Amino acid sequence: MPAVRTQLATPKAAAREIKASVKQGGPTYDKCLLVTLIVKQVSPDWGRISSVLNDKTESKAHDLWRKVILPALSAGRAWSTSTGGSWSSAEKIKLVTMIIEDAKVDWDIVARAFPERSKTQVRDVWRKGVFPKIKKGEAVS
Repeated sequence: MPAVRTQLATPKAAAREIKASVKQGGPTYDKCLLVTLIVKQVSPDWGRISSVLNDKTESKAHDLWRKVILPALSAGRAWSTSTGGSWSSAEKIKLVTMIIEDAKVDWDIVARAFPERSKTQVRDVWRKGVFPKIKKGEAVS
């Protein structure tokens, strides 16, 4: 299966995606918007990811990401303990960490969603607050 390219989300498109599930204007909304903008910029190598995750196929890894983890991350819900069949929490955390660490984030695009913040401020919130929570398997709220 070739690497799946996810379309680069604009701040407006990302905001539309999370609007229904997160109260706009609050800290959870801002963090979910940040996560959504970053994960929309990834194009994971599903072959490499599945080779690291024992006995998980490319399609199983991609489906779990697309159907379970990504929607939960974007909405600020628990994702590492959510349903996912035969996937352990540790495997889900490893999957998400691998995907996000490989992201080539365009911080200019991400920062446009937060006009009151600088690019450095947005990147620091991601690096010091949001991504460490994701690496622990926690919700970003």
